[in-house]
Amino acid sequence: MVTINNSVLKINSEEIEFNHPIEEYISFDDFVVIRLKLNGEDFPEKHQNVIAVNKDGSIRWRIEKAPEEGYYDSYAGIFDDDGELRAYNLSGMNYKVDKETGEVSDGKFVK
Repeated sequence: MVTINNSVLKINSEEIEFNHPIEEYISFDDFVVIRLKLNGEDFPEKHQNVIAVNKDGSIRWRIEKAPEEGYYDSYAGIFDDDGELRAYNLSGMNYKVDKETGEVSDGKFVK
C-alpha cells in the first residue's frame, strides 16, 4: 500500500521523508516512482526531481538530467504509457525513462 502525506512517502510500513513535497506518484510491482514539487531555487534537485523508491524504502535511482537544457528543466509530470515510464518537462520534451536505471531516452518535442 502506498500513501503520500506532503513530503512523506509511505510504502507498506516504510516511511521515507523527502526535502520537498511529493506532487505525484506511480506504483509499479516492486517500486514506486515519485515526482517532487520544486521551485526555481532548488538546485541541484531542479533537474532530477523524479525518484524511484523500492518497496523496502531504499532509493532505486534518481532520474538523470534531461539531455536538452532549457529554462524549465525540471520534470513537470510522469505517466505510465502502457507499461513504459515517461516523464516530461516544461520545455515541451517528453522522455522514455528506463525503469531500472532512471536514464532518459527517446526525447520528443510535444508542445
